[in-house]
Amino acid sequence: MRKERRTFLKTTVGAAAGLAAWPALNRITMAQEPPATQANVGNRPFFGVEYALELDKEPMGFIAEGGKAASDEAEQQQGAERIQHKHIPGVKFEAITFKCGAGLAKGFYSWLAATISGRTERRDGAIHMVDSRNIIVNTLTFHQALVSEIGFPAVNARSKDREWLTIKVEPESTSMAPATGKLDVSRFSRGKRWLASDFRLTIDGVSCGNVIDGIHCAAGTSIQDFSFKQKAVENDVAEQRINEKAPANVEMPNLVMTLPEAKAGDFLKWQQQKPDKNGMPVEKNGMLEYLTPDLATTIFQLDFRSLGIFKIEHNLSEVAVSMYMGSANFTVS
Repeated sequence: MRKERRTFLKTTVGAAAGLAAWPALNRITMAQEPPATQANVGNRPFFGVEYALELDKEPMGFIAEGGKAASDEAEQQQGAERIQHKHIPGVKFEAITFKCGAGLAKGFYSWLAATISGRTERRDGAIHMVDSRNIIVNTLTFHQALVSEIGFPAVNARSKDREWLTIKVEPESTSMAPATGKLDVSRFSRGKRWLASDFRLTIDGVSCGNVIDGIHCAAGTSIQDFSFKQKAVENDVAEQRINEKAPANVEMPNLVMTLPEAKAGDFLKWQQQKPDKNGMPVEKNGMLEYLTPDLATTIFQLDFRSLGIFKIEHNLSEVAVSMYMGSANFTVS
């Protein structure tokens, strides 16, 4: 029994140490990138070490790193010898967080879309860390993972920042494997980033800037970053070392938009509309598109259902409009 426990602890701690040793990709890639221009946005490869994502053994594309194993100690009831024994109730594997752009395989985005729509999908996968010669340094494998958070970046009509999505997944287990040869990088697409100024917001019958119905928003218009979250509830199953994770409800974010006060008239009228005969506030549908630099092609699209205003704040020459949403759908061009 003690031999089995030592073996288990050795395996678990070794996996945790290996995962913690992965370099932070953000420090390798983001800090070294030059200022964004329309000429170079979206087409630059990552710098230094690269991370290639697979889902169910299918190549998805290049992303960033994350994940480590951890476990809590639990105390057992004292026995006749009056010694407090401790054991590991179940290994808890922390979330894997990474960033990605557009241009990955459709299978990856369908996983995100299913989560936002409330359809739970568990996926197995792997993240290969490769060097500049495309040699696999090591591979992080994860099993039965749920998407627990999808973060969309802020948009701002005046910004020149390049953006990407932030993804968090909750695996039931992870493991680290050593080098296994060379990766065929031609099978993995490279994520493309986009400018924070390249967006279009449409809300039924509401002017979102200087033109009604979704033409490119006026200077000064911005939307705060927001995230769709699905909590993974851990179930400590008897006789199992690894805790099972069950999905909870998807938490819809609020949409907080700032625009010039002179352009906020439609929002003020919307807020002042009387509730319907059932006492329900007036709700509208909307759409947020992330666009290519020429504003001609949609990269990502979020369709919002049942948007409703719950707060409007006046700040000097600007107005901040806070809206809740009933549901959303995510699509990729």
